Amino acid sequence: MNEHDTEKYLSALQPTILKCMDLKESMDVVKSMAKGLSLGVLLKPDLFDRKSTQSILDGALKCSMAGHQRVQLAFNDFLWLALNVKDGEDGATRYCDEAMFENSKKMKSLYAKVLMRIKSVDIDEMA
Repeated sequence: MNEHDTEKYLSALQPTILKCMDLKESMDVVKSMAKGLSLGVLLKPDLFDRKSTQSILDGALKCSMAGHQRVQLAFNDFLWLALNVKDGEDGATRYCDEAMFENSKKMKSLYAKVLMRIKSVDIDEMA
């Protein structure tokens, strides 16, 4: 599968992904979506480096601030992977440059208070 195919399929799946990230869904569904997205990043590290995936990152940010701790933890792990936090703040900066002001402000706070403190993510240990 080439780069164009990946973008095409991700774009086609985006409405379904966002629906499964809705906090009105079962918490098991929402947590499973975080794990699936994390697996996608592990398989294709630059998957969320493009503007077309902004809405998924916005949804993940919302889930990472949900009242359900296991959902928060799962999406914190996903964001850590998607933004490539282990290699610095470039991913978070790129997100904040593209995001709406409120989401940018929330991400900066989450990055400083939570994401920077994560040392590694083990997909098998996700919530």
